Amino acid sequence: MQPWRTILDLIERDGAAALVTVVELTGSGPREAGARMVVAKDGTIAGTIGGGTLEFEAIECVRGLIKKGASAEWRTVSLGPALGQCCGGRVQLLHESFDASDRDWIAPLAATKSEINLRAERGTDGRYRRRLARHALHTGETVRRDETALLERFGAGLTPVILFGAGHVGRALVKALEPLPFSVRWIDERPDAFPAAAPGNMEIVVSALPEAELNDAPTNTLVVVMTHSHGLDLALVAAALEDPRFPYVGLIGSGSKRAQFVRRLVSEFGIPKAEIARLVCPIGVHGISGKEPAVIAAAVLRTARHWGEPLRPQLDDLIQDTYLKLCEGDSRLLRSFQPRHEDSIYGFLKVVAANVVHDHFKSALAAKRGAGQTEAIMETVQMSPKTAGADGFDAVSQRLQLEHLDKILTQLTAGKDQARKRAIFWLRHRQGLTASEIASIPSIGLTTEGVESVLMRLAAMIRGHLFSSTPHREVKVLPRQSRSKRSGS
Repeated sequence: MQPWRTILDLIERDGAAALVTVVELTGSGPREAGARMVVAKDGTIAGTIGGGTLEFEAIECVRGLIKKGASAEWRTVSLGPALGQCCGGRVQLLHESFDASDRDWIAPLAATKSEINLRAERGTDGRYRRRLARHALHTGETVRRDETALLERFGAGLTPVILFGAGHVGRALVKALEPLPFSVRWIDERPDAFPAAAPGNMEIVVSALPEAELNDAPTNTLVVVMTHSHGLDLALVAAALEDPRFPYVGLIGSGSKRAQFVRRLVSEFGIPKAEIARLVCPIGVHGISGKEPAVIAAAVLRTARHWGEPLRPQLDDLIQDTYLKLCEGDSRLLRSFQPRHEDSIYGFLKVVAANVVHDHFKSALAAKRGAGQTEAIMETVQMSPKTAGADGFDAVSQRLQLEHLDKILTQLTAGKDQARKRAIFWLRHRQGLTASEIASIPSIGLTTEGVESVLMRLAAMIRGHLFSSTPHREVKVLPRQSRSKRSGS
């Protein structure tokens, strides 16, 4: 995130914006000194100072500042029980609000694409105004308060990225990189391919010779190639691999495209295979082969809504946590996944995403109520407080608490397969997975028809228990062939 670009955009859109800066941290805290968060009039944020009550209260404070007009105030916060946070440290925050009167001095800062050092001096009105300056902040230091001013560094530690291609995938990548510590040169030869406005950490470059843009790139720049032309892709990849300054060269495409490119890179460009090892193709998390990775975002959103309407920053964090879960242990989960059909990866991703979200909210609930007091219905499949799903269970959910229903299910499924039967039931009726998606989970160990059979039997058993005054007896479900014969006789 480039704070000044974001602030200027908000001033243009809303007439005002606010900035929260962690200036000092004593002891332990959720974010380091120099962490910044931009806040819009409506409370929307870019960046974070660590979440939790600290961030929530900071957002409310600066929204109040915005209503007062351009102003600044200092706030010292202890991160203890009174705040509902257990870090134990203390942070000093600078709250600032800006309006249209600040546009002229903010605009040059917003236009800067590289690292800048600023000196912020406090005026008679109590506000800080920045100017470019040379000062001796230590390596890794991004803010320091002295006797007369605030010394700041912006843009420090940004990883340079060159992105070739402004198609739909390039646009999606740009949006994903916006809040992350990257500075991106976004290159395409088609001027009409770019959106009307780009994020603050992007520099749009229209170039008829895209390969030439690599010449002045800084060392350790990450190169990502996803243009509209395979021929141009090949030329760009070759130019990047021939230059040792670029540790990462990513190429959009399939495994077969990689194999074709490798042959041509060796035969036509004479690039050694040791250098070709830097080529990452297909791009993405190893094991996620679907062309619609938004399935993770959709699963996170759907599951989070079971716990209430989530905030956008919260969703972003949960999506990131899902990817981290998939990547941990050298992608252990993905490597152990055994696909049963072409689309089974989608069901697997939905399960992982749902479990990450439920873990998050259950932990938050436990922290609020006291550790160990969260009421979890089952441990093998993460649950949520959503009412039961389709297939005739809406009426049941209106009559029974979830705990009651799960007790009935536990009673009816007593035996060695109890955990699996309960998992199948809740995956279908709480998380909305189809039978084929459930069957794709390795631990289930059943075919799609097997899962369907279990669901039919459980449905019949529960209905029999709920609506019959006689003691429960298992209801036999005839195979499809037998049912069709009976109905025809």
